[in-house]
Amino acid sequence: MFAADAPSASRSERREILAALRRSIPVICLFALVLGGLYAGVFTATELAAAGAFVAFVVALLRGRLRGGAFWSVMEEAVQTSAFIYGLIFGALMFSFFVNVTGVPDIIVRPIADFDMAPVAVVVLLRWRFTSPSVA
Repeated sequence: MFAADAPSASRSERREILAALRRSIPVICLFALVLGGLYAGVFTATELAAAGAFVAFVVALLRGRLRGGAFWSVMEEAVQTSAFIYGLIFGALMFSFFVNVTGVPDIIVRPIADFDMAPVAVVVLLRWRFTSPSVA
């Protein structure tokens, strides 16, 4: 049934497979660097992100993929992404500050603390309240 629906394809030649494998060696090395460095404990996650980004950048430069306008386009996108992330962090800090200034956490916690229940019972009660499909 399914074989009739699939398009027919010719077998790949050995030299095509070897050429594709040769072109993928930098990506395989990058993959090995990232996973090997992480599991061997050589890098922390942050250091690994920087090392992986640097190696990927060097590979793109050596392959000639970042010439002319492509390089500046990549840099522009990186700056935009970084600015967006910093904007999110700044907004979260402002939100956290104003929530604490208004005393909302105390307003929420005080009635729960008055129940004089074990912390596990409070967690179970809140989980039931907000995850039960029958409670609207």
